[in-house]
Amino acid sequence: MENNENGQNNVISQQGGQPVPNKTTEVKETDKPVVSKKFKQETYTAPSGRQYLMTFPGMRKALKLQSDAAGSESDMHQMFMDKILEGNFNYPYFNNIDDGVDKQKSIDVEQDDGSKVTFKVGFKNIKQFDDFRDSSIDSQRQFSEYLASEYAIKNLVQNDISINYFDEHKGYTDIMTAISKISSDIRENSEFMVVMNAVKDFLNKMFQ
Repeated sequence: MENNENGQNNVISQQGGQPVPNKTTEVKETDKPVVSKKFKQETYTAPSGRQYLMTFPGMRKALKLQSDAAGSESDMHQMFMDKILEGNFNYPYFNNIDDGVDKQKSIDVEQDDGSKVTFKVGFKNIKQFDDFRDSSIDSQRQFSEYLASEYAIKNLVQNDISINYFDEHKGYTDIMTAISKISSDIRENSEFMVVMNAVKDFLNKMFQ
């Protein structure tokens, strides 16, 4: 047995006579690799089987992008498509996907005189769905039936009527109920919304 330059004992190997560190010699632990979230990517597979690659642009930029888009669903979703999703994604892309969600419907409403009026309601495209949600929020960031009805009757009803039409006709509640049901179906089942929610969840994980 001999001492090394640090005064520690070495055990002489039986083969070759080379010093072997004593088993009690402290070995420095290797530093664990630091995992950076900058440019971290994740792939989301939608129920349709389509895959969407998402990239985290770094904490400062991500927070700035989110701050700039805050207060508007359409601005936030546009930011998701422009800055987080990799590829050429936009509203027309999602409009062209057949996800099985019926975005328009016709409803028949019987009037007091026994006649029936058919109202055609719904969304012409996904962007209109986001615009409806944005237009239904008041300055206090609360849902407003007044604002929702103003937008809906003007933009989501194909019949040539105004809100004043319902002063003397039935159908207002039927129309708003139908639009609400279509909105819920888009929100829960459309390719667009499941992808937007996946991007939101991805960013929330990166913000931890």
